[in-house]
Amino acid sequence: MKMSDSKQGKCVWIVLSVLFWLSSIHYSAAAETGTIRLGLPLQAASAVYIVAVDQGYFAREGLKTTVKDYPSGARALNDGLLAGEVDVVSTAEVPAVFASFTRNDFTILASIGLIDKFVDIIASTKSGIRNPGDLKGKRVAAQKGSGTHFFLHLFLLRHHLSEKEIKLSFKKIEELPEALARGEIDAFSGREPYTSQVKAKLGSDGIIVFEERGLYDPIDMVVTTKKLVREHPDAAKSILKALIRAEEFIKKQPEEAKKIVSKKLNVPETELARDWSHLNLNVQLPQSLVLAMEDEARWVRDSKLVEAKTLPNYLDFIHIDALKSVRPRSVGIIR
Repeated sequence: MKMSDSKQGKCVWIVLSVLFWLSSIHYSAAAETGTIRLGLPLQAASAVYIVAVDQGYFAREGLKTTVKDYPSGARALNDGLLAGEVDVVSTAEVPAVFASFTRNDFTILASIGLIDKFVDIIASTKSGIRNPGDLKGKRVAAQKGSGTHFFLHLFLLRHHLSEKEIKLSFKKIEELPEALARGEIDAFSGREPYTSQVKAKLGSDGIIVFEERGLYDPIDMVVTTKKLVREHPDAAKSILKALIRAEEFIKKQPEEAKKIVSKKLNVPETELARDWSHLNLNVQLPQSLVLAMEDEARWVRDSKLVEAKTLPNYLDFIHIDALKSVRPRSVGIIR
């Protein structure tokens, strides 16, 4: 029996309405928030974030995004997110700890990577440095308020030195390789891609690298504003889903992921491999994150790097609901 024109038209209208509704579900986060500005630090610990951007996973989750690169997580947080330049960044926990003493308008969605050998002390052999003890009296630099700053503090303690026994200065992390090459400093606390950069300037025989595996295990985190998660909770969930896609890609195709990160950092794969084997890349919220931030906050306060007597409550800086909604098994924080 032939369908009447009116019934046929009604069916077409229903099908189109359903298709439009399904489309609106997938793209609701983008429509709700507009363009989300991503701040991307150039560091191996942010591999999950780098892969998510490279593979277009944010778009697949219905998010319209732009991307801005930063030399480090500390710069992405301070110059990017907290300055209002971007909406989402990744950073190690130390910069967030420093910021937590002066403001509380940001929140942590998840940790995305832990690396048990991330930072090194890189010294010029012309400075006569052959072992850690030779740093005494030398000009040593770091990026203030960063994971490299905290590592330097721990490294000196491990080798029975203090900040007062070196000539400590602070520079932007991207300035450190050139400063060492020009002889302005004798050593710096740094990581890839800056280790490779100074090696290219001075040659392998021109530098000595001190490694301390397990001394400081930075936890890379995804951080956004409290305003975004309050006003656009679905967008926060979509961000995490994109990162989980990237995590799964890395586990299934580690060599391809390594190529993506190597290209983004402009670091030879052979050099990146030194750090890659120490990476634990998972989208999660472990209890260890809170404990690490509390320990670092005590260092910041006790070293008088900020004017404060009390410590922030880091549970107030962690947004659990989004990850609990998309992957509850990855939430280990106890409130």
